[in-house]
Amino acid sequence: MLKKSIKYTNTISQMHETFIVNWIENSGLTREECGMIQPTYPTQGEIDNYTTGGNGLLISDFGLGAYSCFSHTIARNSDINYLACNTNKNGKEGFVILALDYNNNPVYSFGDSGKFFFNSDSNFKPFKLKTNVNYYQNNLVLYGNTTVSGKICIMALFINSKGKIDSGFANNGILIIDNNNRDEYFVDGETDRFGNIFILGKANPGNSKNIVLAKINSIGKMYQGFGTNGMVRFDFFGSNIVPKDLEIDDESQHYIGGTCDRGSKNQIWILRSTNPQTDYTFSDSGIKFLEMPNSNWNLASILVPNGSIFACSYNPETGGGVQIYKLKWSGKSDSSFGNNGLLELPIQCPASTPPRIHAFFINGWDLSLVMAYSDIKSTDTNFALARFLEDGKPDSQFGTNGYVITDCSGKSDYLLNLAVTMQGRITCSGYSFENSVPKVTITKHYNTGRPLNSYTITKNELHVFPNPVKNILMISQKDKDILNVTIFDLTGKSICVNSGRSSMDVSELKPGFYIMRVDSKGLTLTVKFYKE
Repeated sequence: MLKKSIKYTNTISQMHETFIVNWIENSGLTREECGMIQPTYPTQGEIDNYTTGGNGLLISDFGLGAYSCFSHTIARNSDINYLACNTNKNGKEGFVILALDYNNNPVYSFGDSGKFFFNSDSNFKPFKLKTNVNYYQNNLVLYGNTTVSGKICIMALFINSKGKIDSGFANNGILIIDNNNRDEYFVDGETDRFGNIFILGKANPGNSKNIVLAKINSIGKMYQGFGTNGMVRFDFFGSNIVPKDLEIDDESQHYIGGTCDRGSKNQIWILRSTNPQTDYTFSDSGIKFLEMPNSNWNLASILVPNGSIFACSYNPETGGGVQIYKLKWSGKSDSSFGNNGLLELPIQCPASTPPRIHAFFINGWDLSLVMAYSDIKSTDTNFALARFLEDGKPDSQFGTNGYVITDCSGKSDYLLNLAVTMQGRITCSGYSFENSVPKVTITKHYNTGRPLNSYTITKNELHVFPNPVKNILMISQKDKDILNVTIFDLTGKSICVNSGRSSMDVSELKPGFYIMRVDSKGLTLTVKFYKE
């Protein structure tokens, strides 16, 4: 009998893992005898050694003296992880970007066998790595600071999918924002769905208008139609105003979050602007203030998925905690979340490793929130994850009562970054002390939900098919005129929009999970689909 290897797609698993099984033609053997036995998956949140080939937990210096992953991003159209790491080899400080596949093996087509090195003798100090805007390319932007004529300036380095400096962007792949007057420091960088890059910076708190927002076009040049020479500066009543985070929603509105002292009270603030003016429809004056219990509280991050706004703050002092606020699009508290829009967690994080939050869809319509943090114990610190339902309750399907604590090294482990793939897989990175020497640490966690198939919502009779899909995805909704159809990746980024169409060509999308939002008169529904 001739044995033939075929691919069997496990439709019970949301992630649609592909397994190779042996099939003997016309043998009369059962599925079990042929190897077609459903695998046993780990508990959601556990280290995923099953689909990573046993590499769900990795501690390594990669032969480079890499001792900390300071930033981490994932390609939007694949499971490639890009890690920006500090290195110290032979007493020489530097940094490297590592490209790893889902099994934590090098992506040899990137840079020098999966590594990108930048001249460590330069005065560029990198802080954050982000996937660039172009959805169909794995371009990267590395943000940080440099020094020009004695002044501190914001710098961005553009890197193409081959791990080379992209000379087609900015000035031979390097953009330096120099205001000629004062030191300005990088805070965050994001991209919108039109291919524009936004960079958030800050001057010293004593300076007027110390919040800086720059807009860069798709070829790396300052966007001249935005503010003055591509830059806008914000200011408002308060002292010690410090911006901390930048997010961009599906409508290309900008959300800037930070802290300040206002009326003798420490507060977190969120400002919304629209190309480039302050949006006064948000809250009472375009700025939402959230009063903190004391001055030790700090903003960790903000998040704007699917019309909601989350703000995560933490207190690193002994006995401190973590608070997550949820606001509606209007800026008002969302009373359906936690206690009138506030979720208070008895978690203590080190000051150097603030908690990270990320939103994704655990099935076609339920938004879930995952938080990664360093969990302080009496003797050491561990990687930790928590997953919450849309109302703020712990997700009992994840770990133990919604929480997962991972002792990576048996010593202290510090979690710095959280990333979620388009397939919903969770990756954390930071560093651990193995034999008293810090090394880069990566964990990958199993994270799944409802089985995938063609969804039919009886009440409103929305039908999306075929699912999985290769080319054309059809949408039908009885007695409703479809106004808009929007496709998002699992990070919440809008990819494409069709108006009034009952079908969408998705042939150019890379394989993976996506969310489709269907807007019709008086009704909005979302559904997940898989692109083969």
